[in-house]
Amino acid sequence: MDRQNSTLDWYRENTEAFIARTADVDMTAHYRAFLDKVVPGGQILDLGCGAGKASLYFTQQGYRVLAVDGCRELCDYTRGRVGCPVRCMRFEELDYEDAFDGIWACASLLHVRRAELPGVLRLVRRALKKDGVFYASFKYGETEREHNGRFFSDFTEDSLRALLDEAGGFRVLSLWSTFDARPDRADERWVNVLCGRETAGACVRPVRPEDAAFLNMLMNDPSVLQALNEVPTALQDWSDAIGEWAADEDEEDDIVCDGSTPVGWLGINGLLGKDRTAYLKMAAFLPAYQDRGFGTCAIRELLDSLKRRGIEKVILYTDRDNLRAQACYRKCGFRVVESLTETMSNGKDVPRVRMEACPGSQAEQG
Repeated sequence: MDRQNSTLDWYRENTEAFIARTADVDMTAHYRAFLDKVVPGGQILDLGCGAGKASLYFTQQGYRVLAVDGCRELCDYTRGRVGCPVRCMRFEELDYEDAFDGIWACASLLHVRRAELPGVLRLVRRALKKDGVFYASFKYGETEREHNGRFFSDFTEDSLRALLDEAGGFRVLSLWSTFDARPDRADERWVNVLCGRETAGACVRPVRPEDAAFLNMLMNDPSVLQALNEVPTALQDWSDAIGEWAADEDEEDDIVCDGSTPVGWLGINGLLGKDRTAYLKMAAFLPAYQDRGFGTCAIRELLDSLKRRGIEKVILYTDRDNLRAQACYRKCGFRVVESLTETMSNGKDVPRVRMEACPGSQAEQG
């Protein structure tokens, strides 16, 4: 049984005691700091609603609230206490996109393993609207630990900021520490963060037939052709390719967008392999969008998606002297495992490196 399941079991077995201890804790100052950034009357996700105290407050202030918790007993209690919509689901099952003006995660994400948190935070970012805000709090410290049947990931201001940087797509608005609002725990310290969603973050969608013109432009750009050692193509080539991709269940191709504007292409294959290994066959971006974090953000999102589908390893090949691409891949968790020489589409024999990543593994910082 994994640690998150054992923590959920603790909440199921101690629901009444937990409600009695937390249902009426005064968090008004935190609520006001959060709501000050949320559009009046907006849609709020109470992520890890617990005893429903935040959901009740937000509802009373005129906001539309969806409460979510992994413990069905706490969901039932919140539904009866608040009367708002409630879903019983785990954090990694979050399946919303551009849906919420605010996401409140008070003392909830602290039960997720550190290695899993970047992926969960990317689901949070995806669920936020363009100008949405996100609040989270963690117990203060630098350890992963189990205490009285529950698992905790602790953070300081510096490590929490680093976590958000790794997840990508957040702009820190406020970062501060407080002491516990419960009188019997007044010596316990917490770290709090209030973030906005980066408006220029990448979004990823499946390729469409009308993307042939964009792919033709992208893959005929002189600098892209040179960097990838590719040869020029015709528009019809891309129309044909998109049709072939749609018929191939082993392959997936996505367009990376800045808002609604296509800026890049990610291609993956090997999805049906019994060894649970996929191959990143292509990662190409318009020159104007290189070195701006779009590639890192999109590849991290792709790896999160592959992990949810059971892929255990992702392999890619890139030029040995393309240090910029290698730096991007390292930020996403890839590492060099082999050097080789490969004959490319343009006929050149090029020194290459093979890089591998296990989706969900710790990425390099920087």
